[in-house]
Amino acid sequence: MTAGRLAGVLCVAALMAVVTVATPTTAAAEDWSGDANLFVGRKALKSGGWDSVNRQSDFGVEVSWGKKEWPIRIATDLLVTSQKKTESGVDRKGGTSEFDLGFRKIWDKNHLHPFFGGGMAILTGTLKTTSAGVSDEEHRNSSGVWVGGGAFWRLGPRINLGGEARVSTGVIKFSGQGSDAGGIQAGVVLGFHWPGGK
Repeated sequence: MTAGRLAGVLCVAALMAVVTVATPTTAAAEDWSGDANLFVGRKALKSGGWDSVNRQSDFGVEVSWGKKEWPIRIATDLLVTSQKKTESGVDRKGGTSEFDLGFRKIWDKNHLHPFFGGGMAILTGTLKTTSAGVSDEEHRNSSGVWVGGGAFWRLGPRINLGGEARVSTGVIKFSGQGSDAGGIQAGVVLGFHWPGGK
C-alpha cells in the first residue's frame, strides 16, 4: 500500500471514529454547534509540471463542528480546483482536490470571528495535455498537511461572511518531475452557523 493510500485509509478511519463517538443524540443536540462555509477563491501552485495552469479557480466546503464547551472544533474540509489553457495549439487542463481533516479554533469577538486551523491533507493532482487530437493524462495522489486562517463576520444569528488564506502541501510527480498538489489558497467564505448565535 502506498503512503498516500495508507494516509487516506487512516484519515477516513479517524473521521469515522470521531463521528461515531461524537454524534449527538436528539436530546443532546443543543450541546453542539458548528459552522458550514462555502469557500470561493484562487489557488497558486508551484511550477514543476503545472506550468501554464498554476493559477486555478478554487471552490470548496469547510465544516467546523464540536460541542459548545470544546475550546477547538473538528475541521472537515473539501476543496477542488481547476484551470484550462490553450497555447500554440496545445490544450492543457490541470486540477487538484483536497480532503483536509484537522482542528480549527474560532474566537468570538462580538460579531467578528477570527479562526485558525491545520491538520492532515489527502491531495490529488490531475494534468491533461491534448495536442493534434492526442491526449495524455496523469493522475497522482499524495498525503500532506494544511494550515489556514482568516475571519468572518456573523450577520444576524446565523450567516457568516468573511475571508481566508490557507496553505497545503503534498508531493507528487508528473512524468517523473517533482511537483506539489498543494499550494497557496485565498478567497471569500460564505455560510451559516448552528445553532443561532452572535
